[in-house]
Amino acid sequence: MWGTFIGFGEAESKRVEEVCASIAKKDKSFVYRIGPMFEKFRGKYPYLLLVESKTREQAVKRGLLLVRRYLPEFNLLFWVEEIGEPGEDAEGSV
Repeated sequence: MWGTFIGFGEAESKRVEEVCASIAKKDKSFVYRIGPMFEKFRGKYPYLLLVESKTREQAVKRGLLLVRRYLPEFNLLFWVEEIGEPGEDAEGSV
């Protein structure tokens, strides 16, 4: 299982939630969680989006889709990491 991680601020929070809810409604494999950012990054990005994917390729594509197509006005960055199995609390997950 792979995770796409995107840090974002208060100003972006409503739009990020709307976009993710809309995608999840159309694509049942789009599983996401929003939670507090890791302590060392909280100053700039208080929130963290995690999107679960079955493959690394899918995780990268989802990250690109989110930051370039759906949320380009916020100039967000993303990173991809291997995480635990679905529903498992992997270290670093939200």
